Amino acid sequence: MLFRKKCSNCGAKNPKDVTACAGCGAPFELKQMAVQKTIKNYGEVLHEKTMHPNIMDTDACNTRGNRYLEQRQLGRAIEEFGEAIRLDPKYAVAYGNRAMAYKLQGNKIRAIADFEKFIALTPDPRLIQIAKQQVEELATK
Repeated sequence: MLFRKKCSNCGAKNPKDVTACAGCGAPFELKQMAVQKTIKNYGEVLHEKTMHPNIMDTDACNTRGNRYLEQRQLGRAIEEFGEAIRLDPKYAVAYGNRAMAYKLQGNKIRAIADFEKFIALTPDPRLIQIAKQQVEELATK
């Protein structure tokens, strides 16, 4: 172990990678670059949280909805997907998932409405095509 940091408070020698003196606990000054990087990273996190305040909640609701859907607890799945949509009305994935739950429940009208909303919101042409096929299938039954 290399001792490179000498504490200005007590004179103890410390390993070079510590942030506080092992002898007296006095903190060592952080290098300016590390401080600036930390502030920048924190700023980016705050910006992301400001731009998408409910992102963690919407993902959590959508995930819970998927677990309920897997267990065929359709009512609970629909509630969770609905909560994700309430938190972020442009969250396309939740519309697609809720549409599938409605389809499995036999509620064609609501399934078609959610598939159409999904189509309007998603940028993925492959997923749009799949959703259009679902709407067509539901409309012809």
